[in-house]
Amino acid sequence: MRVLNALLLPLLVHGRDTANCTQRTKMCNGVMCDDLCNIGTVPTDPWVDGGMAFIRELQRNEPLVRTTMIGTHNSAITQAYGFGIEQDYISTLLPHYPVYTSDNLGEGVCNTFSLLDQLRMGLRHLEIDINSGYFNVPFKGPAELDKIYVCHSPIPLDPVLIVQADAAAKEKGIDLGWNATKLSCIGTNVPYKKMLLEIKGWMDANPEEIVILYLDAKPESVSLKSQCKSAYDDMEAVFGNMIWAVEEGDPRGYSREQMLRMGKRVIFEDHDNGFKADSRDLVFVPALWNHQMGSVAQFPDCTIEGEAFDSWYAPVTYNASSKIKKSLVRGLGWGRKGDVGTRSIANAMDCAVNILSPNYVQPEDIESYVWAVDRAAWRPGLTSGCMGVLPSGKMGIVDTGPPTSECTARTPMACRKVEDDTQWVVENAKCPAGYVKAVPTTGYALKKLALAANGQTVYVDVAPDGRLL
Repeated sequence: MRVLNALLLPLLVHGRDTANCTQRTKMCNGVMCDDLCNIGTVPTDPWVDGGMAFIRELQRNEPLVRTTMIGTHNSAITQAYGFGIEQDYISTLLPHYPVYTSDNLGEGVCNTFSLLDQLRMGLRHLEIDINSGYFNVPFKGPAELDKIYVCHSPIPLDPVLIVQADAAAKEKGIDLGWNATKLSCIGTNVPYKKMLLEIKGWMDANPEEIVILYLDAKPESVSLKSQCKSAYDDMEAVFGNMIWAVEEGDPRGYSREQMLRMGKRVIFEDHDNGFKADSRDLVFVPALWNHQMGSVAQFPDCTIEGEAFDSWYAPVTYNASSKIKKSLVRGLGWGRKGDVGTRSIANAMDCAVNILSPNYVQPEDIESYVWAVDRAAWRPGLTSGCMGVLPSGKMGIVDTGPPTSECTARTPMACRKVEDDTQWVVENAKCPAGYVKAVPTTGYALKKLALAANGQTVYVDVAPDGRLL
């Protein structure tokens, strides 16, 4: 039996991640093991990092509803913390069992890397599933009703899988030696405060960043006032006044620059009306997004599940005092780099979708989110040179020599309709009546400008690091 285990195990040691991590740790549940990147060690592409930083700087003064935020589905239910480390072994025992898709193994596993690594890769919208400690009760453990944990399924939700895995292993003469309750909160969980501290550590090292934390609070987890207080105590202990509280108004019309000046860097939201707070409310319910879709019609249509583009795309005039109520748009369980058509990342970026939340995001996927700059014509770290929209449809360096202060007089130039960044013209002298010289700050606006340019290079008043001139 041990010989068979030894033959099977080497095929299953590495999870199906593509990160070139030099530091990995083996986690096991009986003989089921996975070799996972140590937290904080996933390598990233410097050009991709720089491209995402360029976009964040370009959108620094844009309201939240006009910004790009990458997310993931069930962000914290990831193999890095022990969730779903059984997948590779089980997929070998049960070749037809679907894994690495969504909500795997009945415990909601949807990701491989830690929240810290997801933040380092460029994610800014993280989904954190929380449960209170009541899940111990069926197994005669202490009912920790007021302790909040990160996990997805209070009890194993796929008993058929457990039976099938045991049977398949027995046929091969393998003793799995596993604890099936690890496919649930009972055996695999992380204290909520510990997870928040991991995020806070990254934020302390990156003081110019804001994040949205979407809490998927499971039933009966924050329905008691004492449970809500416990969750809020953890949040305030970690983030304090960095939290944008509900009483401070709707944050969707505020820019990152305004938030930073106010000292507000963390926004919490939830999809359900579960939180029962005695104190000031820290969680926006319903969530700040209300369009959650599986696909978006290809540019230039860009309708979402039948919703017209202009029903959710915030106009360039949107601000905190606007009476127009626009919401963030979220693509749930979105595709990956190689996907095409109505589920391609490139099309979603062309349509200015705010939040895409894929399953099992990998480092190479992030390049698809860099909608603003051309890899062949731009590199991070440049401090001088004139930028333009190139025939490729993305921005890049047109002239490398001059200081950026001299670039604003270059033509042809991009002119945007005064209150509508979906309409552009290209001019060699001055912008026509009703138009203003401008820079596209969303993927949709850039795509529309590129169409107006019709293959010619057009100068835009933006520095190589994304600062508007």
